[in-house]
Amino acid sequence: MTLPPFLRPSYWFALSPPPLMPWVEWTLLGLFTVCFFAGVILRLISMRQGMEKMTRRTYERGSNMLMILGLFGFLLFVLSFERIYMIGMRAGYLLWVALLGWFAYRMYTIVRVDMPAMEKRKADREAINKWLPTSKK
Repeated sequence: MTLPPFLRPSYWFALSPPPLMPWVEWTLLGLFTVCFFAGVILRLISMRQGMEKMTRRTYERGSNMLMILGLFGFLLFVLSFERIYMIGMRAGYLLWVALLGWFAYRMYTIVRVDMPAMEKRKADREAINKWLPTSKK
């Protein structure tokens, strides 16, 4: 039984891999472009006035992560398109997918763990500050 080409280690770790099929190149280029421009759009959304500080920071972090993924993807695309020896290995795409997974995990922990904890601390602090004296300027 032979494995499909993309499951063989020689496909991912060849020092000078053959070029990708044109439809794969265009799909990857489109994916990296979407990541980058989604990051730009999130950055523009985070610049709106009247947004809570924690929500703004979450949008900024998501924006940074998407722009990093887009730029890193463009770099991988150019290196593999120009067939740069050893740096253009397809293992870079595995690294990109791992980075995507790590960023998705970080965004999940920020939204589901860190933000509720910060909101709870803020509510506790406001409940305590309600009883403390303030200056009457």
